Amino acid sequence: MKVALDATLRILNPNKGSVAKSRSENLNKFQQQNVLSADYDFKFEDDIRIDQIAEFGDLVSRKIWEETVNRVDSARKKDKKLPAVPDFDLTHKVAEFWNLAEYLPQIRQIQRINESLKENKLKGNTGGVPYEWYYLAAKYLEHYPGIEDVREACVL
Repeated sequence: MKVALDATLRILNPNKGSVAKSRSENLNKFQQQNVLSADYDFKFEDDIRIDQIAEFGDLVSRKIWEETVNRVDSARKKDKKLPAVPDFDLTHKVAEFWNLAEYLPQIRQIQRINESLKENKLKGNTGGVPYEWYYLAAKYLEHYPGIEDVREACVL
């Protein structure tokens, strides 16, 4: 994971422009479409640290964790005695680890954006790095101000 974090921070260095505010604006648009609850505050500004944490969270959850689960599932097909991988949402676990479980309702709503759009017969989708990672990263930095280097936050 250190290699993945190093690569993320090399690509998303402090000289690179942040896209965090545009993700926040999109979350607010989803609120206006009643896809997300109007009761929550999804506003955050551009901050490359948000992008770094979000990108790394996506890398760990979709590439490292999901691929590991898939390899274990494949191995279990050959050896039925192997135990199943516990079923959990890595984003939720990180929120809990960071003492940000109070934001799980918002995270769950964000994770359902694409489904809610379909249910409401609305066009659009989120695509790219999942918005819940941007939201969680923004909340992390809000709750733990003064962090310049995100390495400590990303190495669980």
